[in-house]
Amino acid sequence: MTLNLRIVVVTALSAGLAAGSVGMASAASQDGHLLVVPVHSAVASTSPVMGVKHTFGPASTGWGHVRPGHLFNGGDPSGDISKIHWSSWGGKVAAGLGKNAIFKPGGGYYPKPVKIQLRASDLGRCTPGGRLTYRRLHTREPSKPGGPYGKWSVWTSYHRNLCKHFD
Repeated sequence: MTLNLRIVVVTALSAGLAAGSVGMASAASQDGHLLVVPVHSAVASTSPVMGVKHTFGPASTGWGHVRPGHLFNGGDPSGDISKIHWSSWGGKVAAGLGKNAIFKPGGGYYPKPVKIQLRASDLGRCTPGGRLTYRRLHTREPSKPGGPYGKWSVWTSYHRNLCKHFD
């Protein structure tokens, strides 16, 4: 017996689906049975990631993930960006906003994190045939809580290429 399937409905790909949630596609056979299959794996594997896993060492987190909500270099609090919300992802440039600790002029950190803007760019592949990856990250934040944003700068000046693993 041959089973001929006809696609009936494919749900629209929403921002949530691109972020990794599960969407469904449904198909109906000629005898009227409805088949429902998840489509999340195909979409998730085509979305770019931020750098590569352990870009900044084994204690770093968020690197190598799609739309990371948290990026941490694995060092001091100024290398920890939390509560990241991406307003765009998957295009030539990804834009986001998060929270980050900043240094006080006399040393230490201000008690509360400030807003930090993120701009991921240089979309390409770290290895031939590898995943699409944002290979550069620029950020800007105020120099004091409530102050204006400063200039854009490369996230960590010593590690400009997010394809490189920590040595």
